Amino acid sequence: MSLVAICAFNLAEATYFSDRIEPTGPSQSLFHALQWIEIGLFGLASAAVFILVMLAALSQVLRLPYHLIKLLLRVLPVVLSYVTQCKCSVQDLSLGRLSMSRQLLLHWDPKEPKSVA
Repeated sequence: MSLVAICAFNLAEATYFSDRIEPTGPSQSLFHALQWIEIGLFGLASAAVFILVMLAALSQVLRLPYHLIKLLLRVLPVVLSYVTQCKCSVQDLSLGRLSMSRQLLLHWDPKEPKSVA
């Protein structure tokens, strides 16, 4: 909207200059007013663009923690259920309570292969 107003004020000024009419008298103060309005609208338009760009950047910065927390809340129950369902805890390290495959995994020595027979 402000760009349309800038064009309208600039067109009013350009019509006098295209006809080679110099603003004198009361029209001279009108041209000064039109120039100041045009400068103000340029400042308003650039400020609006700056605010929109900063809001877009702030939106992206705030979206990152939101999505990270959302991902963490989705993954955390899966990790906790895996940890709580793990049957190989410190209490189960007695060899009599473990299956043969777990005994082999817990006491695996790369130098000495064990048979499963």
